[in-house]
Amino acid sequence: MDVHAAARPRRSVMIAHVALALVVLVAALAAIASTALADPISWDAPVQIDPAGAASLNAISCPSASLCLAVDGGGDLVSSSNPTGGAATWTTADIDGTSLGLNGLTGISCPSASFCAAVDLMGDVLTTTTPGTPSARWSVAAVTPNPLSGVSCPTASECVAVDQSGNVWTSTNPGGGASAWASAAVDGTNALTAVSCPSASLCVAVDSNGTLLRSTAPTGGAGAWAGAAVDPGATLNAVSCASSSLCVAVDDTGNAFVSKTPGVTPSTLLNAL
Repeated sequence: MDVHAAARPRRSVMIAHVALALVVLVAALAAIASTALADPISWDAPVQIDPAGAASLNAISCPSASLCLAVDGGGDLVSSSNPTGGAATWTTADIDGTSLGLNGLTGISCPSASFCAAVDLMGDVLTTTTPGTPSARWSVAAVTPNPLSGVSCPTASECVAVDQSGNVWTSTNPGGGASAWASAAVDGTNALTAVSCPSASLCVAVDSNGTLLRSTAPTGGAGAWAGAAVDPGATLNAVSCASSSLCVAVDDTGNAFVSKTPGVTPSTLLNAL
């Protein structure tokens, strides 16, 4: 009897079983991945609220369920007192450079329905106490010659902005004009890309070099800020802190970084997902 010939069918059966098991495993993994990626939130169809289409919408702030304000790269404010009501409920107004229309708005923060602050690429800070009025007058203050990339106001009496030259700008009177703002060089020559301040006693900022900075006394000058390279070689594009117990930052390679203790030493602040 040919022992090898007898073994070949058994080997073929084993290979077939292994192949079948692999197919089942791949299918199971695909099902798991599909479940993991399933969107748990129901989103309405997209609505074009900035029909001019000349510039991208760069930031949005909704101080309540009945008021949302977005800003675009053409200096326009797009706002609605009924955000779920469709395109017809959104109003566009040029608040930053009516004559030229060249100022690109990069950030907006509205801690309440009675105060908003926005920033632009010309280094201006714009503020209003009537954000719910489409024709509201916005005060413009030329705070810095550097492009401002983000702003966060935990209250109407404190705002923190960041620029593309590594500076943090703070004010306890945001609508008080340029002289009401103070700068602190906290990040060398790195471009700060975003900032989030869940309260007057905590701000977290991120930069284009994977560095995260935080302060528990944001208006305290450069010495009140400390940083750590949590994502070397990548750009941290955005950060949002829901409270003093949760901050999430995201980068340009698809990573999210989460901290449940953003008030601790920066080197242990964030854990990558």
